[in-house]
Amino acid sequence: QTVMEADIQSILNALTNEKWEELPIDAIRNDCLALYVVKNYVRNILEYDKRQTPFTYLDSEQKVQGELHVPQIGIVPFYGFIDRIDKQGNTLRVIDYKTGKAQVEYRDMEHVFHRTDNQDKALQTLLYCWLLNQKKPSYLDNSTCLAPHIYPARGMSKIEEVNTLIHENGETEFVFDSKTEAEFLEGLSTLLQEIHNADIPFIPTEQTQRCQSCAFFALCKG
Repeated sequence: QTVMEADIQSILNALTNEKWEELPIDAIRNDCLALYVVKNYVRNILEYDKRQTPFTYLDSEQKVQGELHVPQIGIVPFYGFIDRIDKQGNTLRVIDYKTGKAQVEYRDMEHVFHRTDNQDKALQTLLYCWLLNQKKPSYLDNSTCLAPHIYPARGMSKIEEVNTLIHENGETEFVFDSKTEAEFLEGLSTLLQEIHNADIPFIPTEQTQRCQSCAFFALCKG
């Protein structure tokens, strides 16, 4: 389905016309407050999508899986669910939604795998591109290029904070081509070998703000 600007505008109008939004603030509790936040995230994404039209929606929650042979470890399986796939011209966009803000600048592959550079969201989206490339869906052919995209819902309300995963210089869109794929798999293999290396201890992150939402905080807090 090709999505045009008018299609998105009609959805935005429907969101704006909902009367429950006029309730006094003390009446917004629990689920209502969560719904209010989600509604604003949806509005931010739709406003951004409106500027990207026309594009063709292809799929949501697409399950992808694959295997990687890692030296000294063996076969490591991967799987995931891609939030959204669409096509804009000859570019197949692999889109990952994030409820918070996210780093979207790409320097190099070393930067993606660096411990302290907070690039886990970029790594995840690159992983999805690789897995989709393994699946070879019918809409991915030789004339189509893959491009990882991150949609940070909170930051999308300000146009200057919205972007796809791009090169640091901002001049060219990041494309997941064969060269990028080879660099990514090399970095991923190295990371997995480090995780499995008993001589390299696990240590807490120095970015302590990330501990607030970590499920293992109670195990490693010092």
